[in-house]
Amino acid sequence: MRDRLSRFAHLAELSLAERAAKLDGDGDTYVSEAEYTQPSPFFTLVDADGNGALSRAEIDRARAAVTQTP
Repeated sequence: MRDRLSRFAHLAELSLAERAAKLDGDGDTYVSEAEYTQPSPFFTLVDADGNGALSRAEIDRARAAVTQTP
């Protein structure tokens, strides 16, 4: 999980244009409402119980996995 979360950590460093490009799933240079509102892979990964909401425990577990040193 730590390795997968680390890949998402870099997203905070991206410019708005770069983040929009990542959301543009069909590559048409527009971010549709469906593309914008779909659960991100990061959200899906952190939502361990799959209930569509992030609990404090899930957030803390994800934060710990990203900040751990190997």
